[in-house]
Amino acid sequence: MKRGSPIASLAYTLWNIKVSGKCAMIADMATPYDSVDTTRDSNFASIRDSLYLLVSLNQYSISRTAMETTSSGSKPAEGLLRVALFSKDLRLLKRTEAVHELQHQQPVVQTSGVDAHGRAHQVHITTPTNAGTNLEPPDELNSMRQELAQELRESRRKGVVPVFVSSLWFVFALAISIQGAFGYIGESAIAHDLALVLCSIVDRNPASADDIRKKLNRLIDHVRKSLMDDQIRAAFVNTIDDVAERTEMQWRIDDIGLHCKAMGDTPFFESFSGQGRVKWHYGAAHAILCDVEEIYVGPEGRNWLHNEGRARTYLVLGKPSGGLEWFDYRELVQVMASFICVGGTTFGAWILSYFTPTVGLGCRSGGYTVFIAIATILLVMEMGIWWWMDAKKDHLRHLQRRATLINTHFGLNRFQVAWANISNGFRRLAGLCFAVFVTIISAILPRMVIAALKRMRRRSEDWFASLRTQQRWDYCFFRPVEIGNTVWLLYRILAQTFGSDETCACMSSLWAGGGGYVDMQFW
Repeated sequence: MKRGSPIASLAYTLWNIKVSGKCAMIADMATPYDSVDTTRDSNFASIRDSLYLLVSLNQYSISRTAMETTSSGSKPAEGLLRVALFSKDLRLLKRTEAVHELQHQQPVVQTSGVDAHGRAHQVHITTPTNAGTNLEPPDELNSMRQELAQELRESRRKGVVPVFVSSLWFVFALAISIQGAFGYIGESAIAHDLALVLCSIVDRNPASADDIRKKLNRLIDHVRKSLMDDQIRAAFVNTIDDVAERTEMQWRIDDIGLHCKAMGDTPFFESFSGQGRVKWHYGAAHAILCDVEEIYVGPEGRNWLHNEGRARTYLVLGKPSGGLEWFDYRELVQVMASFICVGGTTFGAWILSYFTPTVGLGCRSGGYTVFIAIATILLVMEMGIWWWMDAKKDHLRHLQRRATLINTHFGLNRFQVAWANISNGFRRLAGLCFAVFVTIISAILPRMVIAALKRMRRRSEDWFASLRTQQRWDYCFFRPVEIGNTVWLLYRILAQTFGSDETCACMSSLWAGGGGYVDMQFW
């Protein structure tokens, strides 16, 4: 279920569409103009499946443990995704060992002995298995990607019929609404508005999002456990012929190995967050695609996959800087497009309501004005917090340093002190209000209820302390305002549908001030 500002939700959806289109374009650019090998074992089919998986995993949020395990930020997490998606030379541990234990975690045999001083001691001897017997076949990672991509395609095909039926129902309700609107020109009530709103929520996901998440996590986890093995990493690095690229890959793959060990058994993907369901969900695909396009696909152009070994090396390596968390100003194009779509339709409804007698700002036109104003404020706040909390704010730090150097009286330090004082004041006020509330409640409720309330308070404080800053903004500001705006929209739709606007106050258009009038011809 989508929630929040409709403008922001549509912007996220348009952004996902753009990312999917970029994946399709890069896959198309991998082949020559005049020919393409679409067989299952071809290089094109392999890279197409990798990009398809990238589109699918772009809909899921990455756990903070996977993103923040090292001082390098989210770059090791991006590297792990690159290896899992684009590498063909990485040998994987056998699936039983990848699930249970690595080679350096094999059972230890203990034997007793006597040292030179006659003291008894135990000798610990590890019994690693043969390097050739505990590994999957050389092309197993590519086969796993192809099988997973095929499963996802088949599951999505099953949703074609429900989506088609939902689309037909939407068009049918739209036709009824248009007929009703033109059939009652000049009237205040449009009887079929509610049907159009109800039919727009019939659509559903054709596949289980949680099942897809588990399959993606299984692939990433298998690669992660394999990269924790020193011999596997060394063998993977030795597949690169160029000395400079091999050195760079050695440094990068060791960093990813440390990241994999620090992750533990934490699932890489947490939950489904695409299509505007979760705020500030940027996805992992855009950062990887921009890096791939800049470092290799762009310079090579059409048929960039002609040298597959070199291409995959660059796809796995990428640039040494960057990461998965950054604010791209190109997304403002999608934000403006969504604002035009939502604002245009709302403005059209506002024009019809404003110029329908009685002319002026009344209940209907004023209701649309309130809705679009709150939605716009939510959008601006959401984008602003996203930009402010972005991991790559070098330009912001530069501006802050300049403000401190140019004007020390109103510099950054003074601003931080003032903000800290304001925050402490609010905390003290909240504590005082809570103490007064507890005192009043203690005089009314029994002790058992008071103890239960205190336990709930401690749990709430622990839960709130574990939230990130963005999540606190979400729970404390965005959700209450969004719920209120949604309730207001439903109220206006129901009032217009069932004729609740047929009152003197609404008919006389008193919202604009200066008085109003009632045209008895349209009463």
